[in-house]
Amino acid sequence: MNESMVKGKRKIIFALLTLIVLAAIVFAVWRLAGGKDAAPQTGRVDALSYVMELKLDAENDRLSETVTLELKNDTDSPLTEICLRDMTPALLKYAAEHHADEGNEGKGSELLFVRQRGAAEPRVSRELDGTLLRVALASAVPAGATAEIEIGLQTDIPNRQDRFGVQVREQGKIYSLSFCFPYLADNENGVWNTDPFFDDGESRSTDLADYRVTLEAPESFVVAAAGESRTESGRTEAEARQMRDYAIVACDFMDVDIFETEGVRINNYYLKGAYAEQYRRLSELVTRDSFRIFTENVGSYIYDELDIVQCLFGYAFGGMEYPGLVMINGTSHYDGVGPELGAQTLAEVITHEIGHQWFYAAVGNNEYSEGWLDEGFTSYLERYMFMLTPSETNDYIRQIDRDIPPLEALQKDMEDYAEVMRGEMDGMYINIPPDEYPEGRAYGEGEYDGGYIFLLEVRSLLGEERFAEFLREYYRTYCLKVAGTEDVAALLRKYDGGSAMEELLRFYLK
Repeated sequence: MNESMVKGKRKIIFALLTLIVLAAIVFAVWRLAGGKDAAPQTGRVDALSYVMELKLDAENDRLSETVTLELKNDTDSPLTEICLRDMTPALLKYAAEHHADEGNEGKGSELLFVRQRGAAEPRVSRELDGTLLRVALASAVPAGATAEIEIGLQTDIPNRQDRFGVQVREQGKIYSLSFCFPYLADNENGVWNTDPFFDDGESRSTDLADYRVTLEAPESFVVAAAGESRTESGRTEAEARQMRDYAIVACDFMDVDIFETEGVRINNYYLKGAYAEQYRRLSELVTRDSFRIFTENVGSYIYDELDIVQCLFGYAFGGMEYPGLVMINGTSHYDGVGPELGAQTLAEVITHEIGHQWFYAAVGNNEYSEGWLDEGFTSYLERYMFMLTPSETNDYIRQIDRDIPPLEALQKDMEDYAEVMRGEMDGMYINIPPDEYPEGRAYGEGEYDGGYIFLLEVRSLLGEERFAEFLREYYRTYCLKVAGTEDVAALLRKYDGGSAMEELLRFYLK
């Protein structure tokens, strides 16, 4: 080959290499722009922490929020878009439509700003009844890097006996503050979770994040805030680690009793009134017994303390769970309804919400599409494990209410109930979201009752000892993680791979 031919071949090779490099660059840019055949994104976008600066205007029933979210791009691609959730528009709309007689018309919320620290203003659009904020970032977050997003929000607080609302009584006001704080939507492999607002249940993130919270409120208010908190001169500061959600209760006729059980500090908040001592005593008994029973049979509580807070939710529902804090509907023990003040019902509510510290706070799950995983397991802890175990609580309840049957009779009643409910569950899968329910079925049939009955059937099949092993292994394996229905099914097959187990799984699970 002569010299001119060699030089010509080199030019051709150089030109081809240049084209290949240019094509690679164009392809990479096209992928970032979401090309039709772009490789799917893998990994997650995780919320690492929330710094929340809050101010409660008790004169106008308004909450001002500045929330700084630190997120990490744990995917294999630069992050150009995020989704945030703000449930306040839907909460206030629901209150105006269903609780208009309580003065909720005209109440609203305003998104003041969304900023990416160190970058230009992002573009924000609202979807899903305003509850989903799609944020186009002005500066992409590289794979493996972190970013801080600042969110400013101001919202009215509805007059409502619920998890987000204010109640006005002769003695003062009580504020339940939850579901009103913006948060990062769950993300898996480039897909954002867009579950709708659901007033009867929950649509929350499963991310574990650290919280640092400050709340300014009138000095007369006692504040219960999840995590380790302290209040001085109307300023509450709180810190909490590895929590999936956050909640606060503030009240100017509330007191607190502090005790320790199973190495955990319990802040037992109760409302001042004629029946405060009855509530306080029963709440302490239930808490001590619940912690003892659940620790022995499931595993250790994951936090250093728990706030148990008496709230006023009327007679619609019993309470609400959050990591490190539970709201308990103590209306009967505040108003003094009935000669026994509903002692058994209150005990069931308290132990149920405490049980969620094991199933939801520790073992996470998608509460909208697979609500049975936290409600079903927690209902089992409440109805079968706690209510049928000899305890000071059960002795106390039967002392003040002679009509409650002994434990042996109560167990027989529950077994008969389970047998009847088995037939009622035909055609009703427990692992479906509420919007897929068959006609005529109501929320709770699958999540609470169905999940509970399914676990009773599993217990009957495995036997008491092997079911106890299954429960402990499930908790140990998925503690501080997120579990799905398929994870439970796989673990159950490990304990019994026979045809009877397969029949149970087919009957209850879609």
